[in-house]
Order: sequence, then C-alpha cells, then structure tokens
Amino acid sequence: MTVNYEAMTATGSYDYEWLFEPIRPSVSGADLSLCQMETSIAPEGEDPSGYPLFGAPPAIAPALKEEGWDGRSNANNHSADRGFAQVANTLDTFDESGLGHAGTARTEKEADAAQFYTLRLGDDSEGRELMVAHLSATAIDNDLFPIADAPWTWNVVENEHASRTADDVIEQARQAREKGADLVVLSFHWGEE
Repeated sequence: MTVNYEAMTATGSYDYEWLFEPIRPSVSGADLSLCQMETSIAPEGEDPSGYPLFGAPPAIAPALKEEGWDGRSNANNHSADRGFAQVANTLDTFDESGLGHAGTARTEKEADAAQFYTLRLGDDSEGRELMVAHLSATAIDNDLFPIADAPWTWNVVENEHASRTADDVIEQARQAREKGADLVVLSFHWGEE
C-alpha cells in the first residue's frame, strides 16, 4: 500500500497530516529537518503514480512544510522518472511551499549552487547563527540519465552515465564553504537498487 493511497483513503483527498503525526515531535523539534523522498512531484497535468515511474501529488510539498521540514535532497534514482518537466515542477512546487532543495536543477547555474540554511542557535538575541549548506547527489539513475540537452538537471556522479565525479561534489562543498557555510551536509543516494 502506498503513502498516497493511505492519505486518500482516510479523507478522500491528499491529506498527509495524520500520516506524519507520529514523527511530528522529531521533525518540528529539530534545528534543521531535511528529508529525502524516493519520488518527485508529478508534472503538471499528469496523475500521481507509483512504481515504476513515480510521481507524487503536489499536496505533499505544503504538507512537508506544515510538518516542520525545511528542505529535501532531490538526487535519487527516481528524480527524473518523467523527465525534465517532473524536475522543474518539483522544484517550482517546493519553492511555492517555502522548502529548500538540493540535487536537481532547472538551470546549469542552479545545479552548481548549494542550498543554504541559516540557523539561529540559542534562545536569546545573543544567539549564534550557523550557516548550513546542503548538497545532494546520486550514483543510481535507473538508466534514465542524462536528460537531453540538460545533463546538469540531475546530480548523478560516479556511474557510466554521470557527467560529474566525486571530485566535483568535493569542489561544490569547498565553494559552499567559501560562500560562508559553517557546515556542509551531503545527502548521497547510492548502493544496490
């Protein structure tokens, strides 16, 4: 049974609140909450679907924000199941919901940039700020990569289709530090399918 089926069964609409309730204290209590979903948002005008070509409903993004998530690592083996339109719609939907994202991009410039989060540590006005840069990459692409004319769309590294290497990811982390990141977090999707 899929998460979307469970959400629909309970209310007749994509209502994730009751599904997220058990993890709410952990998510909302964290200084920075980042998630990784094994799917992206279905392109506009297309129905949500499960395996083999995943596509979540747009309602998942505001539900994640409401739950307390700050952002998402996007690079995984289903990032672009439905091509560039899915990547772009996912990022647009996350932007509209106020969620950060790393690992997929609408432009080459966006692909080279880390997602930055500024955290305020401490309860008083003297609290310290901590800047966190988030990067995301995958070594698994389900043989759907590269996207024609846009190999930068999806941060795939170290496989037969990849246009990037681990050294490129290290360089991206170094650049994030130069831009002021106190901490760089890498979400890396890899291993056996």
